[in-house]
Amino acid sequence: MGKLTSAFFRFFLLFIFSYLLFLPPAWATTEVINYTYDNTYQLTEASSNSAGTSDYIYDLMGNALINTATSVGATNNPPTLTYISPANGATGVNMRQQPINWQGSDPDTGDIITYYLYYGTSPTNMPLVWSGTGTSYTPISYQYNQPYYWKIVAKDNHNAQTVGSTYSFTAMADTGAPISSNACS
Repeated sequence: MGKLTSAFFRFFLLFIFSYLLFLPPAWATTEVINYTYDNTYQLTEASSNSAGTSDYIYDLMGNALINTATSVGATNNPPTLTYISPANGATGVNMRQQPINWQGSDPDTGDIITYYLYYGTSPTNMPLVWSGTGTSYTPISYQYNQPYYWKIVAKDNHNAQTVGSTYSFTAMADTGAPISSNACS
């Protein structure tokens, strides 16, 4: 009986040692972090298998505007977005009296919405000109009878987003004093 017990004990120890050596325990996981960069080598996304994803947005000058994060396994609804003014296709818009306005909300309690305004003279090449939590924007300058295009992207702090349609308007002649800066609220 002693030799059998001793052989079993050696087999059991060898089995346990082999298991611990060749099969990693559950807590010994590898963290994988992936980084994505744009064509100017600015960080645009960092994602990991345990922490989720962080997106980074920059303005035209290369300044970081916002960092949003998505948690792994989180259920999150996108924000709602409604354009107020100017109406799509409007003409003779006085930007001093009728800035670009929109509104939004998020069905998830506690989510923070950041709005990204893309604005320009081409519907296919609108640069990001503003981002923030406000819902109004008055452009610095505009030209009479020039069509302008704009769209809003509403993104909450968990990366759920709603991309608005592209709207257009044509500005009327500017008859007032110069606007010193973009007015955002």
